[in-house]
Amino acid sequence: HDKKAILASVAMLRNRTLGILLAVTMLAIILGIFISRSVSRSLNRLTKAAVRVGKGDLSVRVETRSKDETGKLTGVFNEMAKNLQTSREHLECEIADRRRAEEKLREEQEFTETALNSQQDTFFLFETSTGKAVRWNRAFNNITGYSDEEIALMAAPSSYCSPEDRERANSLIQQVLETGVGTIELDMLCKDGRKVPTEYN
Repeated sequence: HDKKAILASVAMLRNRTLGILLAVTMLAIILGIFISRSVSRSLNRLTKAAVRVGKGDLSVRVETRSKDETGKLTGVFNEMAKNLQTSREHLECEIADRRRAEEKLREEQEFTETALNSQQDTFFLFETSTGKAVRWNRAFNNITGYSDEEIALMAAPSSYCSPEDRERANSLIQQVLETGVGTIELDMLCKDGRKVPTEYN
């Protein structure tokens, strides 16, 4: 009788153990399916958000309450999208500022060009070290007879004055470099051979 009782107890314990193992296995399967679906949904949302970012929509964010690895990945994605949006906004501001500065510079150049060309007297500016022409007005073209292309290639002041006046011009340049001021009248040689008395300062 004791042997049968012992065997019955063993059988009952075995059945209970099997029942518990079966329940745990079923619970693990159910949890695995739930977690898998949850991860799949999260990854799907991240994928869709990444596609929107790739198309230029940097305002997209992915909501998550998960604290697992998927939640951490979502947080990293949101931070990346935020940083990209901030960088683009800064870049757009810089581009807008640069365009405004370029437009202002263009307007100032047009105003200067108009002011110079409206003068009846000649205006001519060149680099003293190289003789390269820097700026001149329309009156200078009209009086000398030279085109803009020709003036840009001609050395100043030697191309516009006689050898005698050249020494006087060089002396004036030296005076201007030392004192900042100077005035002289020279005969400006024109393309057609004319000599036009011109005051330089």
